[in-house]
Amino acid sequence: MRIALLLTILFAGAGVSFASVLTVGTNANDTVCIGSATPPFCGVFFLSQPQNASGIANVSGTFGPSTANETVSASAQAGYGILDASSTSSFSVTGTPEADFITANANFEDIVTISDPSLNGQAGLLSLSYFLDGTVSGSAFAVVITQAGTSLGQQWAQQYSSSVDGTFSLPSPIQFIYGQPFGLSIQLSTSAGTPTGYGVLNAETGSGSGTADFFSTFVLTGLDPEDSNGNPVSGVTFSSQSGTVYSTNGIVPEPSMLGLALLALLMIGMFVRRRQQLLA
Repeated sequence: MRIALLLTILFAGAGVSFASVLTVGTNANDTVCIGSATPPFCGVFFLSQPQNASGIANVSGTFGPSTANETVSASAQAGYGILDASSTSSFSVTGTPEADFITANANFEDIVTISDPSLNGQAGLLSLSYFLDGTVSGSAFAVVITQAGTSLGQQWAQQYSSSVDGTFSLPSPIQFIYGQPFGLSIQLSTSAGTPTGYGVLNAETGSGSGTADFFSTFVLTGLDPEDSNGNPVSGVTFSSQSGTVYSTNGIVPEPSMLGLALLALLMIGMFVRRRQQLLA
């Protein structure tokens, strides 16, 4: 069971389903692993921390024996189109080489339908983009894992091994059929410790540290539909099984969030106006 879960974390992404039956939901978890680069991967120490009642997964502390231990902290939370994850590790291995790392995973999975009266039943393409702002230092990285299709068979993994701040796109468009539902799953994972990249386990001796802080950074910002020839299609209708409102701008903020944003802008305007009056 532990091996299967770890393989999912390292090579498929925790919380992402590869089953043919699509599901809808969000998930966050943290995983601490100390072990070898070959099965049983987490033979020394293993801990999986699920999300709490508030939907946040937190773990911190020092784990493992004196010969292979790591002091870690990690947090993750997930919403539809908004993902947060952060991992920090300081590890020390003496004697037998071990793989020590902490991983934070945030994922959402939805069933989406894109409709257009003139194109329903025809093949289409969907360009997906997202905003990402995070910092990476030492032995750490982040990865965004996207899956799509009627069985989530289309898959992309985009790794970030240095600090980033900007908008990023999938290297190729998602294939779908207009008017027919398809699955969309996105996961943000951060990892710190001895691994150097997504799907890579390094067993080593020595000490080190790393941080990948991508908390409050991932936002789905673009869902641009095209016809089968790559021509942009406007005026489409998005619907989802989760009830999330998607658009060509990614996710549509809830009214409460819009109200807070307008209030913040109003307060800034009042402050600027007051400052100008004092300087006049």
